[in-house]
Amino acid sequence: MTYEGNPYRATLRREYPEPLIALLIFILGVWLWDHYLGKPAGYAPGTEAIALLKIDRDLRLADAMEQDPAWLRKLAAVETPVEARGRALGVFKELAKEKAMTLRGLEAFAVVRAVQEKQPVSTMLGEMLKGQMISNFEEVSKQLENHGGTWWQAKIVDDWEKQAQPHSFWRQSYGHDNLKLRLRTVMARSSIWLLGLVGLIFLPRVFWHFGNAQKVKWKGYGPAWPFSLGFIVFLVATLASIGFSVMLEIFIRAVSGLPNWLWILADAGVRMLPVFIALGLIFRRAKHAVRVIGMTRPPDFRAV
Repeated sequence: MTYEGNPYRATLRREYPEPLIALLIFILGVWLWDHYLGKPAGYAPGTEAIALLKIDRDLRLADAMEQDPAWLRKLAAVETPVEARGRALGVFKELAKEKAMTLRGLEAFAVVRAVQEKQPVSTMLGEMLKGQMISNFEEVSKQLENHGGTWWQAKIVDDWEKQAQPHSFWRQSYGHDNLKLRLRTVMARSSIWLLGLVGLIFLPRVFWHFGNAQKVKWKGYGPAWPFSLGFIVFLVATLASIGFSVMLEIFIRAVSGLPNWLWILADAGVRMLPVFIALGLIFRRAKHAVRVIGMTRPPDFRAV
């Protein structure tokens, strides 16, 4: 095949008009301004549920590791109970400010505030909910006994029991769940720290290989890509990914009840879409991309 008929040489010689580049930059700039600097449009649906799940976990961990040494809490990235409750109150205030808090969130807000201010839980619930209780003793106690429920529900039941309400056997299950959460958190955080420390050992060799790589004069299709080609591919792939993300958000709001694995696949597709678009614009065949990127060569395990 002659050079004139080679599609890759045609790709390298292709010139992109400046108005097209300016238009793509303008569109991306408008999206960036609206997404990061524009006026917030409020929280997305489901934000409160995610916030409550995170707050419940943080408060449980703070209580479970309250007696642990400070270095272990720092290793696990766990705050003291007072700090965790203070951070939770800040989240509740933001939810209330954006009018994204339901009665369930208001109940949790009241309990956390009562404990933080050392006020009776029942009194604070009466003031903030005005008698609109959503938790009852039997249901919440059964949830806690079956390793369910939340931190604030445990505080509500504890307050009821102090007021001569019937006692249940939820404390053992609740304490066991907190200890299990503590163990998992310490193990997960420790593995992250261990992986990071082990990686530091290989940094000198990585820098040595990187320095040698800069001295090599690379040849072939990959190193010949001009800046204009890379910039256009980046803009097109990014804008396409943004458009697909917007469509996915609209679909999520319109459809409910789909399995979680489907949402995971869709999210992974959104994140991988720019890569596939870039490869499609630069290469004509998949095997060419695999070869040029270097996936046909064995990995340098010493560098890894």
